[in-house]
Amino acid sequence: MNLSSGCPPSPTHHPEPGKQPQHTHQKAVPILRFKEIAEIAKIDCNRSERTGIPEAVLAEGKSPEDLVHIVRASISGNRGKKRILITKVSDAQLNLLKSEIDPQLIEWNKRARTLVCGTAPLERT
Repeated sequence: MNLSSGCPPSPTHHPEPGKQPQHTHQKAVPILRFKEIAEIAKIDCNRSERTGIPEAVLAEGKSPEDLVHIVRASISGNRGKKRILITKVSDAQLNLLKSEIDPQLIEWNKRARTLVCGTAPLERT
């Protein structure tokens, strides 16, 4: 699996050629895209773009190695501007993530046991 490939291209809904949309001020709307990561997780590739909130992954029940794989696949591509929120992170998961992921890409909240991995969020227009 090539982790640098990111999500598939984002299709958008456009009116049929030669037909005007009912409201000319409407923008093309991204269609939901999901990326399956080694049968471990399905990531919503456009969540941050649609909502301004990164994709969230429940760490509970996943191995530390699975989380490393999910994080790497999730934050790759899109010019490095992807973020992912990981919830209910165990000590073992945290230790492996800290050793395998660039520390500058990790924001740890000990009290909430959450981890945000990736770079600055995408700017919304």
